[in-house]
Amino acid sequence: MNGTARWATPLLWVAVAVGAGCANAPAPPAAGPVTTSGTTGGGAGVRLERADPFVGGGAAKPVGLGALHDELERAMEQLVKAKKAEPPPYFIAYEAFDRDETVVSASYGALVQSSSRRTHLLDADVRVGSYQLDSTHPLRSDALDFGADTDSGHAVWLPLAADAGVTRAVAWLDTDRTYKNAAEQFVKIRTQQTLKAAEEDTSDDFSHEKPVTRVGTPVHLGLSGLDRERWEERVRALSRRFKGHANVYDSQVTLQVSSVDRWIVNSEGTLVEDAENYVRVYLQAETRADDGMELDRFESFDATSFDTLAGDPEILRAADAMIADLEALRRAPLADPYIGPAILEGKAAGVFFHEIFGHRVEATGRRTKKKARRSPARWANPSCPPSSASTTTRR
Repeated sequence: MNGTARWATPLLWVAVAVGAGCANAPAPPAAGPVTTSGTTGGGAGVRLERADPFVGGGAAKPVGLGALHDELERAMEQLVKAKKAEPPPYFIAYEAFDRDETVVSASYGALVQSSSRRTHLLDADVRVGSYQLDSTHPLRSDALDFGADTDSGHAVWLPLAADAGVTRAVAWLDTDRTYKNAAEQFVKIRTQQTLKAAEEDTSDDFSHEKPVTRVGTPVHLGLSGLDRERWEERVRALSRRFKGHANVYDSQVTLQVSSVDRWIVNSEGTLVEDAENYVRVYLQAETRADDGMELDRFESFDATSFDTLAGDPEILRAADAMIADLEALRRAPLADPYIGPAILEGKAAGVFFHEIFGHRVEATGRRTKKKARRSPARWANPSCPPSSASTTTRR
């Protein structure tokens, strides 16, 4: 907010449970689907369902996934068993994303965007060395780096059609490129290990996992020509809500539809296909105070299908609230500088808690100067004091 903020009343603030997962933490849920029913403080019914992501597979293996599996086995056979590579890789993995996206956007009743895009990308991971020390290990100085970047891997395009030959050719070329980069990096790492003092962090660079096999049946949302026309009109109608408000200088209503089919195959024996769908409608509006400060509001509605997406009345109520908030913010005085405790609203509290706390306790990710992570020596220690408790307060 450029160091200043505006206050508008009335406001309702909700504190989040920052002690969640620390004190009185429940035991890990059992494997398989679990359903829990209960009520919120307001008496509304709540139904929570935990679904095991590796239950319910058994679909036919896609042509492209089968091609990646065959190419991975060939690569391991040639590079490891045939000893045609030195140093040899100990782990190879392919992850592919087939993403189908549609965006429809309107402003003040006029359509400003209606587009669809499909991409199919492959990300190859080739690790040289061993689970204890491999090519992803960070160099402790730039003296041996010579401008190399261990995170310089990039995704490559796969064919949109089910073409096994082209898929294997793409995977072969990217595996070769990734292996050569990893082998060169590992030589630098081993050299540094012999020249420098022992590191404080002696944890392994990678973990060995049991193989998982699941091939699901992806369900793509998509938008047919008829549905697209219907949604274009619906988004235009929603965006008209901001029309006629002179102090709302810019506004937009956008529909995003995304279907992602993901393939994972690795040399440990894992072979997985899963899918993720989401639908989002979000509203943006901006105004400007008399002193020139730019003010904006944003609301979004997310769902996994069109059937569960919020209806027009609920979205229009959010638009009305945004307009009222912007009008109030234009008239609100500047907030005085403040240092001290703050109570955040629901969505903001969730994001803030995730960013400042969640990432710090994750035991994942590479150990690089760019990515902070919790020290392995502290993984066994509590993340919160024993007195922490989950509470919700209002004022």
